[in-house]
Amino acid sequence: ELQRQDALRANELMKLTFDIKRRQEFRINGLVIDNATYGAREVIEANDNGMIEKSPLTINVTRALQCLTDKSRLILSEGESKHSTITGFYDPCPAREKVLQVKYFFLGRLHSVIVEEHERLIMPLKAHCVGGPKPREKDTKSKKKRNKKHKRRNKTKVIVSRSIFLSAEFAILVGIGLIGIGTYFRSTNTFIHLRNAKLLARLNTVTIGTPFTRINTS
Repeated sequence: ELQRQDALRANELMKLTFDIKRRQEFRINGLVIDNATYGAREVIEANDNGMIEKSPLTINVTRALQCLTDKSRLILSEGESKHSTITGFYDPCPAREKVLQVKYFFLGRLHSVIVEEHERLIMPLKAHCVGGPKPREKDTKSKKKRNKKHKRRNKTKVIVSRSIFLSAEFAILVGIGLIGIGTYFRSTNTFIHLRNAKLLARLNTVTIGTPFTRINTS
């Protein structure tokens, strides 16, 4: 019982380290411990087949193993009992044959392995691969960021296109206005010239057609 209490306290203290390690491994698509169970062989093997979910004869050691990862690798030495050498472990079933089962992701692919109590464990190994890729947290966040960027770019393109269209439309209207003004002034000038020509013609007619009469002042 004392060993169990020590292991539980150690697991609580590992929480921050566990979160940091897990985020680091997610970020580089490295070794991510999905689930690790230590305890009675018959219970773990039955659980692996989906028959039993939990048992007092097993313990969850996911946090403890994730904290032991270093540069996407994890090595447990052979020889000694795992519950006596690894922080966060304790013996949940004395006098029973025990194994360690680890399910983990590496390069986005599911891996699974079961090792004996005193057996050496090296992860990751290609021989442990059992499934296809799993969506990673980093990928999900990156997709959301990419989608936001694409939306912003599309909005910018739409705004720029509208601005260009409005600028072109404004330029056309200005051109039409200038043409109209020019036409108006040309028409006005023509009218003024014609009017002036008519006035000159009238003046010439009056001057030429009216005889000069001398006024006798005596």
